[in-house]
Amino acid sequence: MGKSVNQGANHPKFVDLKGKVFGKLTVVEYYPKQDKNRITWCWKCLCECGNHTYTRTKEFTKGNLV
Repeated sequence: MGKSVNQGANHPKFVDLKGKVFGKLTVVEYYPKQDKNRITWCWKCLCECGNHTYTRTKEFTKGNLV
């Protein structure tokens, strides 16, 4: 049995969030993050305060950010 492959930006459910603003965060770029044996869909974001953070796609799409 083979591993399932997360296709990231090529996946049919991929939503491009680059340039979108969520609260104090502006999405800068897609950042596939390797967690153990799989890739998590993450985004590099810039906060109004000037710091960068990495946030999973579902945090944006589920409305978990303030």
